[in-house]
Amino acid sequence: MLGFFAATLMLSATLLFIIQPMVARMLLPMLGGSAAVWTTCMLFFQIALLAGYGYAHGLAGRISTRRWVWLHASLMVVAAATLPLSFEGALPDANAPLSWLLGTLALRVAPTFVLIAASAPMLQYWVASTNHPAAGNPYRLYAASNIGSMLALLGYPLAVEPVFGVHTQTMAFTVGYLVLAAMIVAGGRMAATSQANRREEPLATEALTWRRRGKWLLLAAVPSSLMLGVTTYITTDLVSVPLLWVAPLAIYLATFIAVFANRPRLFPSGGTPALVLGVVFSLALASSDVDFVWVALAQMLLFGLLVWALHSQLATDKPAPGRLTEFFLILSVGGAIGGGFNAAIAPALLDYAIDYHLALLVALPLLAWPIRADQLRIDPWKYIAPVLLGAIGLWELYEVGFLAPNRGTSVALVGGGLLALGALVFWKPRLLKLAGAVLVCVAAFEAADTRGLVDARRSFFGAYKVFDRESRGDTLRKFSHGTTAHGAQFLGDKEGLPTAYHHPSGPVGQILGAIPHERVAVVGLGAGAMAAYAGPGHVFDFFEIDPLVEELARQHFTYLSRCGQNCTVTIGDGRRELIANDKHYDIIFLDAYNSDSVPMHLLTKQAHEVYRAKTKDHGLIVYHVSNRYLRIASAVGVIAKDAGETCWVQLHLPSKELVRNEKVMPSMYAVVAASPDDLAPLRDTGTWQPCPVDADLWTDDFGSILRLIK
Repeated sequence: MLGFFAATLMLSATLLFIIQPMVARMLLPMLGGSAAVWTTCMLFFQIALLAGYGYAHGLAGRISTRRWVWLHASLMVVAAATLPLSFEGALPDANAPLSWLLGTLALRVAPTFVLIAASAPMLQYWVASTNHPAAGNPYRLYAASNIGSMLALLGYPLAVEPVFGVHTQTMAFTVGYLVLAAMIVAGGRMAATSQANRREEPLATEALTWRRRGKWLLLAAVPSSLMLGVTTYITTDLVSVPLLWVAPLAIYLATFIAVFANRPRLFPSGGTPALVLGVVFSLALASSDVDFVWVALAQMLLFGLLVWALHSQLATDKPAPGRLTEFFLILSVGGAIGGGFNAAIAPALLDYAIDYHLALLVALPLLAWPIRADQLRIDPWKYIAPVLLGAIGLWELYEVGFLAPNRGTSVALVGGGLLALGALVFWKPRLLKLAGAVLVCVAAFEAADTRGLVDARRSFFGAYKVFDRESRGDTLRKFSHGTTAHGAQFLGDKEGLPTAYHHPSGPVGQILGAIPHERVAVVGLGAGAMAAYAGPGHVFDFFEIDPLVEELARQHFTYLSRCGQNCTVTIGDGRRELIANDKHYDIIFLDAYNSDSVPMHLLTKQAHEVYRAKTKDHGLIVYHVSNRYLRIASAVGVIAKDAGETCWVQLHLPSKELVRNEKVMPSMYAVVAASPDDLAPLRDTGTWQPCPVDADLWTDDFGSILRLIK
């Protein structure tokens, strides 16, 4: 019987964690490919999980297993009316994306998801109520459930998404859902029969205090917030796709498997000082010049160790089986609180994207630090650790300018501070947690700090900064999202010069200088630098999904105001707005990237067909394919080849003089034409090459980044 229940729980967990990246993948194109789509979906799934656990807790002990089986089966049959999953006809609201997304998920996904989510505590409770030898420790089934979750999370981006289209995925999910319903009925009947032969004994239980419940709540909320925070942190600068969504979630679940297994692998308490050091060091690393891939790997390692430590505390404090459903209900409440902070509260209250850093700040005091003064004398590491912690902290304070700028004074302060800290922690080791929390706060400030900051705001679609840099007597104002610049403008005599990626010497200037054009479409606004090319006889229509970007571009840059009536800005997803637009263009520029994140729905076969339908005869489609981690030019090359069109690409590496004097940035653009003759004016430059075609063809139904990773 236990094997059958384990198999049922594994199927339940597989469906539960397949549906999450699958649904987010389906919704991603509707909201511009924003990384916040996954965060919001996770908030919904955590709320729905809470509803499922609440349903199981509410019925546990109040209804017989036999009646519960048929009630649950009936509900699953009714919920099957929403299958196969589809979002056709759903029209997103760019002005209220969060509420639209949650509402859509509630109508189309919640019925099936809530009932699948209820399976884990429900089936474990049924086992605990039988006379089976495993009834005394049903938490072992929770580990089996998490193994199914891991298989789904790793299998989706590596085996399902690269092979099967979305339609096939939804049909397979429907079949799996119906099989699960049948297995739940069969398992429930087994449990009911076993319970009938069982002596009437209440399940082992114990009294619970609200302080203990509160501890469970915190130990569930903080890892949940950390998981979403590190996911957003990584996908903002890489690409928002299932492969990177599920990695932190898989690590999160792996720690559950470890700590709730029959032989739990709990986090060693002696590793806590090193872990606290890792928290501070990783945040300091985030503000350094180290390549972001290494920073991301360091954050993932840190995240894994932290949630392992926090989940270990949960496992050691789990209650008796009689409190099982309440325990999981509280964990789901904590998960929803953590998710709600990242998806809804932080974006509304914080201009800086430091949700992850704040979660680290809260996590630190939750870590056990059982050190006494006499132990410091016995174990030198416990003495060295706080000293190193203090050294890192004082260095951080110096870096963000809290200490005196004079080097001699700073050395004296650092040396004196280290001596004072060493003496303090030797006699008062319990102050280490407070000191560590303060240093994490400083490190978070350092990671978020931008010198010369003019404005910092965030929306559903991203966190943006506008800041000034002095350059050879001129002031350069820059616009960024994540770690990537999205336009810049000189504030002095060169105010009208488009710089960065859009300089006249680069691909943009070459195309606009060589190709006759009257009307140009630009998907993605940024600082509005492309507007510098508009003028009499040259009209530019911009399409931008985020209203905040237009607000920042008009408030802090003058490109749009200088352009005047020759430029228009339409708020909405560029692909959808182009379809609704009745105009046709000589050139369409695709430049809608948030940081280095790529909106996949703008790089599909069907998207290219939309662009081609909106160009005039001999019109060009230009893709901005600059990216530090993905070979986007290959994706464009395959799309062009499939359409029977010509694709050229140029990697523009500006001269040192242009970089120094006019702040030109390296860039890569791909241009696609229906006929090779349409690109004839660019031949004389000698800088354009045929696009590579070593990638898979992306469609609205299928797409994977695995072959595009550099």
